[in-house]
Amino acid sequence: MNDDQHHHNGSKLPPGHPLGPPMPGMGPLESAIMLALWDTAEPLKVSEVAGRLAYSRDLAYTTVMTVLTILCRKDLARRDRHGQAWRYAPAISRDDYLTQRVRDLITLARDPEAVVRNALG
Repeated sequence: MNDDQHHHNGSKLPPGHPLGPPMPGMGPLESAIMLALWDTAEPLKVSEVAGRLAYSRDLAYTTVMTVLTILCRKDLARRDRHGQAWRYAPAISRDDYLTQRVRDLITLARDPEAVVRNALG
């Protein structure tokens, strides 16, 4: 990993960056793995996911595999067998995931229209 992946250098990180705040409704590692899946066009093996992670520390293969399994159970990722290996891909797009989280939050509001106006304005 490079220094940017190990240390926050004081620059502002993009939303959802695993060294910054995680995606809403996800832990930091779940968020980092989903970002890796969303940022690629083809399904990835566990080792390929692990190799693409921009995470604050090195992770064991089994840790990445366990979190991928959890993401599949949550219907955020899917897996398909290719030969002897499983390959993982997002089960939902990043924008659709965020849309669901926004809808979840808006349903909690007393005045949903005001929440949307305030968020967009």
